[in-house]
Amino acid sequence: MRMRHGCLTSVSLQPLNAGRRLTRFHRFECVDEAKGVDKRLEQIKEGAGLDESRLNEELIEFLKKHNDKFFLVILIAALGILGHRYWHQYQIGVENDAWAAYEEALVVGRPEALLQVAADHDGRPGLAIQALTDAADLYMQAVGLGLTVQATAAVNQNPGLVYGAMFGQDQENQLTEADELSDEERDGLLTEADDLYARIIEMAGDNAGMRVRALGGWFGRAAVAEARDDPEQATRCYKEIVDGAGEYVALAGRAERRIGDLDGLSRVPRLVEPEPLPETPTLPPVPDSTEQPSGDDTEQPADAPAEDGAAEEPTEPQPADTSE
Repeated sequence: MRMRHGCLTSVSLQPLNAGRRLTRFHRFECVDEAKGVDKRLEQIKEGAGLDESRLNEELIEFLKKHNDKFFLVILIAALGILGHRYWHQYQIGVENDAWAAYEEALVVGRPEALLQVAADHDGRPGLAIQALTDAADLYMQAVGLGLTVQATAAVNQNPGLVYGAMFGQDQENQLTEADELSDEERDGLLTEADDLYARIIEMAGDNAGMRVRALGGWFGRAAVAEARDDPEQATRCYKEIVDGAGEYVALAGRAERRIGDLDGLSRVPRLVEPEPLPETPTLPPVPDSTEQPSGDDTEQPADAPAEDGAAEEPTEPQPADTSE
């Protein structure tokens, strides 16, 4: 019964009862299905347990048969890891020792020491090329200063040697004429430097990581050509830099500017060396006007002093005659 606007209305309860019966029926079906699922799960778990136990037993039997091989493989793997770590540490130590030797040679400042480092570590291209570059630069520095290699190294260690004579220091702190570079020595140093720069270019090759090293070698060869007053060879070296610079645009621009400078210098008229002047003739010596000519026929003046050893003997006075 339901009250609506003060009136009683009747509602059929049959649909509600039917729904309740359906709900109860479905509930029983769900319970049966759940029991079936639980049984299947129990069966699965029991089978899985049997399979796992069977696998464990097989693994144990396999390990019993092949345990020695497994231990050997594990031992070899462990030794490999330790050996690789030791080798890596050894390589780091060798690399540090090589660069320490390079630093010592650089402090000494002698090209021979740097060349020895490059020869001892030729298997390390980066270190060898750096040592060769520094040695060639020392040769060029000696040419620029006009001093021998030994004197150049001494000046690098003690720049005050250049000013030693100006400040009145002792001879040990002064440069001498023997330290000056002769024309033959200068040409020899330029040849040594050019060979080293060519060797650097060859070692760098086409390796992209070594391209800047190769460009440095071409710059060095161009400097040698300029020192020899050979603008054509210097221009060829700079063109090699422009062609192979790649991403090093700044170096290519520097080489192009230098080519323009060389073109301007090549058009400058050269002064002709003057011919040597003839030797000045030597005049006979002029006789001294104060000297007197010597000879027997030379008249001596009356009042001339007597010669040495021929002095006149004094005359004794004569007594007066008293006979008269």
